[in-house]
Amino acid sequence: MAERITSSARRTQRAQAGEASLAEQDRLRRIVEDYEKEVAGLRGQLREIVRQSDERLAFFGRATHEAVWDWDFTTDTVWWNDGLRTQFGHPINADTARVEWWRQTIHPDDQGRIWRTLDDRLRQELWSDEYRFRRGDGTFAHVYARGYVVRGSDGRPRRMIGAMLDITARKESEQALRDSEERLRMALDGGQIGTWDLDLKNDAVRWAGHAARVFNVVQGNEPLRFEVFLELVHPEDRSGLNDAVRHAIAQGLPLDIEFRVIGDAAVANPHTSHPETRWVAAQGQAYTDDRGEPVRMLGVMQDITERKRLESQFLQAQKMEGIGRLAGGVAHDFNNLLTAVLGYIEMAGTKLERDNPAHEYFGSIRHAAERGASLTRQLLGFARRQITEPRVVDLDALVVQMQDLLRRVIGEDVELRIVTARDLGSVRLDPAQFEQVLMNLVINARDAMPNGGMLTIESRNVDLDEGYARQHQGVAPGHYVMLAVSDTGMGMTEDVSRHLFEPFFTTKPPGRGTGLGLATCYGIVKQNGGHIWVYSEYGRGSTFKIFLPRTGEAAVSDTPADQASGSVAGHETILVVEDEPMVRAISVESLEMLGYRVLQASHGEEALDVARAYSGAIDLVVSDVVMPVMGGPALVQRLRIERPHIKVLFVSGYTDDAIVRQGVLEPGVEFLQKPFALAALARRIREILGAGDGQNLRLPFDS
Repeated sequence: MAERITSSARRTQRAQAGEASLAEQDRLRRIVEDYEKEVAGLRGQLREIVRQSDERLAFFGRATHEAVWDWDFTTDTVWWNDGLRTQFGHPINADTARVEWWRQTIHPDDQGRIWRTLDDRLRQELWSDEYRFRRGDGTFAHVYARGYVVRGSDGRPRRMIGAMLDITARKESEQALRDSEERLRMALDGGQIGTWDLDLKNDAVRWAGHAARVFNVVQGNEPLRFEVFLELVHPEDRSGLNDAVRHAIAQGLPLDIEFRVIGDAAVANPHTSHPETRWVAAQGQAYTDDRGEPVRMLGVMQDITERKRLESQFLQAQKMEGIGRLAGGVAHDFNNLLTAVLGYIEMAGTKLERDNPAHEYFGSIRHAAERGASLTRQLLGFARRQITEPRVVDLDALVVQMQDLLRRVIGEDVELRIVTARDLGSVRLDPAQFEQVLMNLVINARDAMPNGGMLTIESRNVDLDEGYARQHQGVAPGHYVMLAVSDTGMGMTEDVSRHLFEPFFTTKPPGRGTGLGLATCYGIVKQNGGHIWVYSEYGRGSTFKIFLPRTGEAAVSDTPADQASGSVAGHETILVVEDEPMVRAISVESLEMLGYRVLQASHGEEALDVARAYSGAIDLVVSDVVMPVMGGPALVQRLRIERPHIKVLFVSGYTDDAIVRQGVLEPGVEFLQKPFALAALARRIREILGAGDGQNLRLPFDS
């Protein structure tokens, strides 16, 4: 019985145990199912997270215009986001996933540098660089790339994640800015313009470019106090500059001022013991802050020393031209008076016996009148109103011909040195004028060496270029013959040099000079198309340089012509046309004394009436050039319509463009310069009408 109970209990226990096992299994199954569901949910969440992450990464790439990359060092492959396609035009495929493809798309000139820096940065955490990256269309973009190195637990680099940004537009803007700044710098340098910046809060100034050369001071890192800067300005201009700057700032007006600077004495002109003075033109404008307070003034400055010098030369030339016109007019009237004076002296001499004491007085009067005539010739030379007879000459030959005379003029205590040039070019000018110029220069050089010295006359061919022409007002570039007259005398100050060629300006004591010598040289040289400059330093002598245009023609031999001979007695009819009554009267009287039939008129219109009223032949008209109503050239043109074979002799103390060009007689024109002697008039008329019986010309006016 007991055994049956025990067996039944065991069965019950086994049944209960089975049931318990099934329940546990069911519980475990449910746990697993729940876990699997949870895992599936987590996987879904993870996929969503990854999807969202990828989506955010793609959006980020598009939003930042960057190509994002992930370089796996274990597989040597690169993952790119869509920025590779959208920004650079490359498809995302197996080719673009290769590291070698990436390297090959880098510009050949940049590949070596980039790969070296990448190798270096693998030892660190971050890498960045700029290089050129080829786009899909073959062009290259400038890119900025940066990457982050990811390392494993062992510290070795596993991958690099980074991005690449297209900075082409920025690079082009930077290059455009550099080009613009370079063009500005070149423009400022080309115009020799400097810039300056005045800090109004600190009252300090900085400058750059040509300004440093203007002030002869190279500025360091620290700005210069404005009061210290003013010490570089000429003392006479400091107050004016300071007031102008302060006024422009206070009134908000542009600054525009010219002033002188003396620069740094340490880098002054090496030829002097003082700083070099230069002229500066400065312009500027003050700028304000948000509250309207002026905070700085910016501007430019330019060295205008050369412009100031040229302006001074131009004003001097204008003044000389004005004085020249005045001198020419005075000489015209004075020559008329001297012609009458000399004529009446000659006529008076014919009325006196040879032993009459009055001859001596008349001789003195004649000498004084001739001195006056010499002065008028110098005035006309200065005014460039002389009638000249230029020809092609060799300056060296003229100097050699004059050297004996020059030695007598300078005296024994001055050594004369003549330096001639081989193959010296020829020039076209009146030899008599050249002798006048050279004699004036030599006499001035002698007077500058009262205790003796060296006088050097040198000639050579020179070519004046555009640079020289820019520095010397009125000079045209070209080929010239240069004649230099140098002395070792006392020299001149700058102020004396500025006025040297002005008429009546002289440093000589009263009675020793008229002040017309150098003015005459100036006029003659200018009349012949040349230029004259003086280079002098007080206490160190002077050099006068004359530049005359070189001609390719051969020099003409200066052989004197044979003296004319023959009878002065006349029988022809001469029409004298002269607006000055005294000159007309003495001319008519002297010609009638010589046997000519003489008609007279005071101007061109009257001369036409006289000629029409006279039925006989008129062999010669002697006419002044410049007259009221109608001048000589117009008269002759009208006369030759009715009397085509009439001969003409013009007389004048002044030139006129109707018979000359640049002071040179027109071909075929006969001319006699006033003041003239009656004997000279008679001989010239005889030459024009014919020399007569061949006997020596002997005039009653000859003394």
